Amino acid sequence: MIKAIFFDLFFTLVYPSYSTMNEYDVMGISAMEWEKYAEDSNLYQDKALGKIKTEEEIINKIVDIMR
Repeated sequence: MIKAIFFDLFFTLVYPSYSTMNEYDVMGISAMEWEKYAEDSNLYQDKALGKIKTEEEIINKIVDIMR
């Protein structure tokens, strides 16, 4: 029987490891820059409110933030 489930939505318990090809590689930025853009408070809010629902929308929003 499962007694507890942990959700680490904002990577507070673990640091995510990346594979050989990542979003930031494709975009030509560093992992640190990617984290800065991906952790934008407006982006988080839009995802939490269901305004952004797909991975493509997330990437497009990050590109918009970078401009």
